[in-house]
Amino acid sequence: MHFAFLAIGLAMPLKYHAIIHAILLFNIIISNTFNHYETFPLMISLALPLYIGVIIMLYIFDTSYADQYLIRQKLVLSSISDELTGTFNRYKIDQLIDKRTEAFVFNQDVVLLMFDIDYFKKVNDTYGHDAGDRILQFVTSEIRSQIYGRDFIIRWGGEEFIVILVDYTIEQAKALAEKLRVDVESSNNGICPVTISIGLCKYTPNENYHDTISKADQALYYAKEHGRNMVVNYHEL
Repeated sequence: MHFAFLAIGLAMPLKYHAIIHAILLFNIIISNTFNHYETFPLMISLALPLYIGVIIMLYIFDTSYADQYLIRQKLVLSSISDELTGTFNRYKIDQLIDKRTEAFVFNQDVVLLMFDIDYFKKVNDTYGHDAGDRILQFVTSEIRSQIYGRDFIIRWGGEEFIVILVDYTIEQAKALAEKLRVDVESSNNGICPVTISIGLCKYTPNENYHDTISKADQALYYAKEHGRNMVVNYHEL
């Protein structure tokens, strides 16, 4: 039973393990008052050292290996995360592609959105860089709240972001992009009104991901050159 609890609850804090395993010992002692085990001394002599051994092993694991594992996980996460916005940074893309072919590894349909905040330099110049940082956080928070856990938002540079939508048709992706654009425009960020321009492109299976990004970037450029605050589908250009 000790090993069963150990296997089931290895992720629990040590104090809970100590309580649970102690209950097993007390269970043997209490049940002996009713059942009068003939081998009770042997059961206790085996259970007590096992209890001590399990607690010592968990203590070593908790103070050494678990801490090292968590540190490694934090380092991995920080290497692919953007500290300001909480999104991924561009190094995340390395985990989503086949390095030999530079094709996305997804088996589902993928649509890529590229967006940036319209006239962001003006926001920084008028309200300061701290306000600009809050605008970035606001916009990415708005978008992150409306995509699924299987999707990815990546800060590509400055105020430019990529959203990788997994298992979307181009029509669904365009509808979502339009909703994101409207929501950002209509929401109160506490600083100043902002809008975003979005270019999107459907990924062709086995295509080099750079090509898809380039096409989405062309669509974004078109949006910025034709009034901004709009969604442009590369396939409709």
